[in-house]
Amino acid sequence: MKSPQPAYLRLQQDGKLAQRIDAARAKLRECDLCPRRCGVDRLAGELGFCQTTERAWVASFTPHLGEEAPLVGRNGSGTIFSPTATWAVYSARITISATSRRGSR
Repeated sequence: MKSPQPAYLRLQQDGKLAQRIDAARAKLRECDLCPRRCGVDRLAGELGFCQTTERAWVASFTPHLGEEAPLVGRNGSGTIFSPTATWAVYSARITISATSRRGSR
C-alpha cells in the first residue's frame, strides 16, 4: 500500500501550488477570510477587526478525529487554532485570543 502524501506535495508536483498561493495572497488585498469580511488590504499593512497581518499567527494545529468518518477520512480532518475575528470569549481557546489581543505572539 502506498503511504499517504500531503496534498501540497501533489499540488507542487502538478504545478498548481504556485497558483493556489497566488490566489490566497490575492484574497489578502480585500480580506474576506473570516466571517466579518472587513475588506482591509492586509498586504499593505492594514489591520481589520482580527488585527492579523499578511502573516497569520497559528497557535496550534493537529489532526482532528472527532467528527463523522466521511468528514475525517483515515487521517483526520485537521484543526488549526489561531486568534481570529471571533475573539473566542466563550471558547476553550480563549487564552489564544486573549494572548493575541495583548500582542504577545
